[in-house]
Amino acid sequence: PSLLKVDVSPPGCGDGIPQAGEQCDDANLVNGDGCDDTCTLEGSFCVETEPNDTFTQATPITVCDGGAGQINYVADSDWYSFTVATAGSSARIEVTDAIGTGCPTGFDSFVRLYNSGMMQLGTDNDDGFVSCSLITPATDTWATNLPAGTYYVRVEENGNDTTSQPYVVHIDVNAPGCGDGIIQVGEQCDDGNSNDLDACSNACTLLSCSGTEVLVELSATG
Repeated sequence: PSLLKVDVSPPGCGDGIPQAGEQCDDANLVNGDGCDDTCTLEGSFCVETEPNDTFTQATPITVCDGGAGQINYVADSDWYSFTVATAGSSARIEVTDAIGTGCPTGFDSFVRLYNSGMMQLGTDNDDGFVSCSLITPATDTWATNLPAGTYYVRVEENGNDTTSQPYVVHIDVNAPGCGDGIIQVGEQCDDGNSNDLDACSNACTLLSCSGTEVLVELSATG
């Protein structure tokens, strides 16, 4: 004999299915993991307001680090705008899940970047997590040396043939200099951040290994 146990849970926050009124749903009610116990995004994100299907309806990224949205219907597109204040700046744009460490399940994003004249500067399909998009100055030269002005980001589903779970789009604008992800004169490295604990310091100089680390490596290799 066998026993089949079936648990039926009513719809609501924590069931892992983003529904109307929820910005996210990561299948738990734990705070501090990007999606809180009320299914609200944690962090500084400007949530899109429909309709925003054209650049004139773009959600402005002003006092937040990026946007949050969802492809609600087939062929839906979400528009966001941001400002480059210093000429020569670069932009890094990445689509992730609410936690920021993966891609929403089943989402194959496609991102386009436009300048203020609505000229498409470039696109990306899946250079980020799994099938999510990533525009980075390290490889996308068209996202570097940007003139001052307003720029637009269009997020859509690749192929425009399905919907998506909620996503966030991180938009980071870096003025020219150390930390912009572009190695310039006087810099030994530039990894696009100001973290002083990785291989490239916050002064864009290479951090060498300590003697202890070298001995450990030599002993490990015999």
